[in-house]
Amino acid sequence: MPASDPYKLEEARVQKFGDQRALVQVYASSEGRFSLFQVRSIVDPSKLRRAKGEYKIFSWQKNGASFVIVGDLPEDKLKQIAQRLGA
Repeated sequence: MPASDPYKLEEARVQKFGDQRALVQVYASSEGRFSLFQVRSIVDPSKLRRAKGEYKIFSWQKNGASFVIVGDLPEDKLKQIAQRLGA
């Protein structure tokens, strides 16, 4: 995220999900928090919707990689964040 963005990086780590490794970045601002997951494979968005619970999810794919934002923000806000990240 650009330095001018209201969301600031709180944590970054590599996490294993089954046989996949994902880069996980957690961002926060006064508006709320979200996690950005990046994996080098295609993620099935229908499986994400079943797992979301109380959180909102926005996902996209680019150049064979998947990006998933999960957060306590409205879906339109997650989409705006995704667009700033290159979705």
